[in-house]
Amino acid sequence: MSLSKFGSPPLQYKTICVKVQHILYPKLKNMAKVCDICKRGKTFSHSRSKSNIATKRTHELNLQTRRIKGKKSKVCTKCLKTLSKVK
Repeated sequence: MSLSKFGSPPLQYKTICVKVQHILYPKLKNMAKVCDICKRGKTFSHSRSKSNIATKRTHELNLQTRRIKGKKSKVCTKCLKTLSKVK
């Protein structure tokens, strides 16, 4: 395998790695941290140190696995609270 001008592998190699990864780890496809009701996902922000240096960080949702209408789904706590008010 030859490296391109900038030192990264060619595009074909990257696509092959992604295909092999899904064959080796089939459960990785369905691991998105997104609420099934409101479709919210993780958000990005900066952590600020004392010297005000910005470091990237993520805020994950508080996802809970619940059975809704006989189907298992990942639901954020905000939606769970709303669902309890509706019922």
